[in-house]
Amino acid sequence: MLGVLEGFAIIGIVVGIGYVVERMGVLGKNAGWTLNRFAFFVALPALMFTTLATSDLHVIFSARLPVAALSFVAMAALYTLIAGVFLKRGVGRVTVGAVGAALLNSNNMGLPVATYIFGDPSQVAPILLFQLVLATPICLAIFDVVAKGRLSARDVISQPFRNPIIIASVLGVLVNALGVPIPEVIDQPLTLVGGAGIPLILVA
Repeated sequence: MLGVLEGFAIIGIVVGIGYVVERMGVLGKNAGWTLNRFAFFVALPALMFTTLATSDLHVIFSARLPVAALSFVAMAALYTLIAGVFLKRGVGRVTVGAVGAALLNSNNMGLPVATYIFGDPSQVAPILLFQLVLATPICLAIFDVVAKGRLSARDVISQPFRNPIIIASVLGVLVNALGVPIPEVIDQPLTLVGGAGIPLILVA
């Protein structure tokens, strides 16, 4: 229990540092946006690759994967029932609300919690992969139909392949499954850059 509280305390302190830095104007305008983009496009992909390339594959493809799917479906269905059936909201509003109710913040909060509470960022990998590979494209497909009245299959299918975290995660799993050794000259820089990912998103 004490370890859990310490983990959340670490997260809270780093977020607090980000708040103080912002209030003091140390990094200038739009610093949060810039830090988030660096974390999303550079640091977190490096972290996920190095983590999943060396993690136990049984953890990645564990029972957490179907649990993530079931919880997503359950929360989305419950929201749809309440907002769509009982409150008579429109399809667009119901879809946005269902996505907000069902999706987890697996990047900005899931990774820090997995790292500082469980000591292993790979613990969040099943949820992260499910949401980005399956759930998000489905949600975007619904948004396309609602907004444009048509479905762009190409955009939906290609969406996961345009996400740097997904690309890095899949490459990490492939390297792990095939037993491909990662040269030190590649592993060390990626590990170093990846180590900045979680602090960056918490500060941001």
